[in-house]
Amino acid sequence: MIGEKRYAIKKFFLMQISSLLDPRKKQYRNYSLSLGILLSF
Repeated sequence: MIGEKRYAIKKFFLMQISSLLDPRKKQYRNYSLSLGILLSF
């Protein structure tokens, strides 16, 4: 379970970085950022 959670967080941060490179995904980036912060706690 812990490994899955870490993988999910890693995946969200990778999505976040890729969306930073694509300004069209700004809304999605904000969503993934807040979700990533929630998962990290």
